[in-house]
Amino acid sequence: MAGSTKILVISDIHSNLPAYRAIWTKAREILGQIDYSICLGDIIGYGPHPNEVLHTVVRECDIIVAGNHEHAAIFGKYDGLNKYAIEAIKWTEQVLDEKSRQILEMINKFQFARFHVENLEIFACHGSPKNLLMDYVFPKDSEARKNELLDMIYGHGANVLMVGHTHVPMIYQRNDDVGGIILNPGSVGQPRDGIPKASAMTIIIEPEGDIQIDWIRAAYPTIEVARDIREAGLPEWLAERVLFGL
Repeated sequence: MAGSTKILVISDIHSNLPAYRAIWTKAREILGQIDYSICLGDIIGYGPHPNEVLHTVVRECDIIVAGNHEHAAIFGKYDGLNKYAIEAIKWTEQVLDEKSRQILEMINKFQFARFHVENLEIFACHGSPKNLLMDYVFPKDSEARKNELLDMIYGHGANVLMVGHTHVPMIYQRNDDVGGIILNPGSVGQPRDGIPKASAMTIIIEPEGDIQIDWIRAAYPTIEVARDIREAGLPEWLAERVLFGL
């Protein structure tokens, strides 16, 4: 009999290489072999290691969708970004190497992904089906809003919606005859739930079809990353967010 299928879902790495490495190490400790890895965008922005993170993510992740920071860095469009995000993106644009630019151009071609893993039919994007790059889906949002988003992905033949962008972990399961699940793994590189540890999601699908969904958190040297942010000349607020999970 085939074994279980093990999935790692990550999002919002934001150029934070130590956080990225820490979450992969934690995931491997828990899962052992990782069969599929899914990245929901915002690989760059805010943090001090854009080239290193881009080179690594494109090598290690099976499915990658673009986030609004990837879009901004390539197209120079900053609508909807706060002043700290704009300053960080402009800095990122200046330090990207040629390989990273090619990676970003490739990633920006994919603002959503529709695929299946075992018995899961998945629609993945950074924001939501309403606005693939910029919409926020928060845990506090109403059931009506979340159900509306699930109704939208049913048109694509999916019943699992994976999103990022909020930097806050979430699972929402629709409790009616229609069903459906919305999942957010939280942020690897800049969590905003008050816990300054890298956040991600693991999914284990057993051969008989049972599904186990868990969040994992991984400590990493936040002080060193905050130092790198300051030494790069990025805003102090971005260092504080890393240090305190703000």
